[in-house]
Amino acid sequence: MNFKWMRTVCAFLLVFVFFGGNTMAQDSNGTLGSVDPAAMQTYTEALQNMDQQNANNDVQLLITMPMGKLTLEGNIEYQKNPLLVKNDIKAQFLTKENKVFPVFATTQYMQADGNGLLIYSSNGQQGKKKKWYLRKVPLTDPFKQNLLLLPASEEYSQHVQNLTTAVKEVYVESEDDSTQHLRVVFDNKKLFDTNIAAFFSEMDPTLSGADKAGMTEVLNNLITMLQNSSDVSGTIDIDKSTHKIVTADFDLSDQIKILARSAYTSLIPTPTPFKSDDEAIFTEDNKVASKVADSKVINATADNNVANINTNDKAANAVADSKVVNANADNKAASADADNKVADSKAINATADNDAANADAKNKAAGTDAENALLNNKEAIENLINNSTAHIIINVKPVDNIMDLAIPQNVRDSAVELKMGGALSKAK
Repeated sequence: MNFKWMRTVCAFLLVFVFFGGNTMAQDSNGTLGSVDPAAMQTYTEALQNMDQQNANNDVQLLITMPMGKLTLEGNIEYQKNPLLVKNDIKAQFLTKENKVFPVFATTQYMQADGNGLLIYSSNGQQGKKKKWYLRKVPLTDPFKQNLLLLPASEEYSQHVQNLTTAVKEVYVESEDDSTQHLRVVFDNKKLFDTNIAAFFSEMDPTLSGADKAGMTEVLNNLITMLQNSSDVSGTIDIDKSTHKIVTADFDLSDQIKILARSAYTSLIPTPTPFKSDDEAIFTEDNKVASKVADSKVINATADNNVANINTNDKAANAVADSKVVNANADNKAASADADNKVADSKAINATADNDAANADAKNKAAGTDAENALLNNKEAIENLINNSTAHIIINVKPVDNIMDLAIPQNVRDSAVELKMGGALSKAK
């Protein structure tokens, strides 16, 4: 289920990013650590003011690594009623020599359609004409009640209330004439709620029971690791005139490291013993050799019996005693030949056993080499992860033009619908 794991983590991160300006900023209470009551008041008021009809979230996830910087940028605009969402997302890698390598770029439109969503996505290939694809996603109740919970009256207030217990510290770090800069530290054991695993497992109604169980297990393990990570901390900027959050900047280094390790581990195939074809061949040869040897022994015995019969016949007909002696000699020769063939069979069996033992030795050696290669690669990846840092920056503002969120007619006309099971059809 690795591919589903990747999709799950992407969804996990998308929710974390998309609601970062709201969810992370909403976790306020001050029951733990250093809490400035005035800062808490300002913070709570700003959270409540985030209940708005539309918003434009500019998101940057910056991951700095020894060889350069990976940047994931997203411009996520939404209108809550009727639901319209437009995402422009791109990723690129900047080397230490300031060379830019595009990773992907895609545009996505989302629109509510009865009890489902219409999601139009471009193919994400930079420098090429965009191809559009449509996916119709039925909405389960958890999806409708949680993932699409854009700020909205009572539901939003309840959502805020459920999350406010996660703040450990909040105080005014600095301020100027227009903005207050609050320092916020969260208690990860409360910030990362284990209930999210059950939510995600029910989010996609197309998943089988086994896949849902697997997804829940993966996310539960992931959330447990995130709960034990370094506390998420950062700054939140509040506009003094509107009393709304305009910027959030958080250090997610430890959390991204955990996600990276978990992703890498899930992609490593479970080592399977090396099975040499030679071993099967040697075993089969051994069986054939035994059957051939048995056949020769039977034939030799038959020759012996025939020789005895001939001897008796010749004795009864007064055949010379020398012929009887000769027959007996032939008998002994046949027996000796049979003994030799049995010995040959044993030699063949011994050779086959020896070859099988050699194949087993090769098997074990190959397994050891694979394990050593995996270990060396794992150490290199671990060093890369350990020496990386990550920040997420979210800027929140109103949508400039709601009409930009509407799905263009040419997108509707040209989109190819993605059916369940991978089949394609022209979207209508």
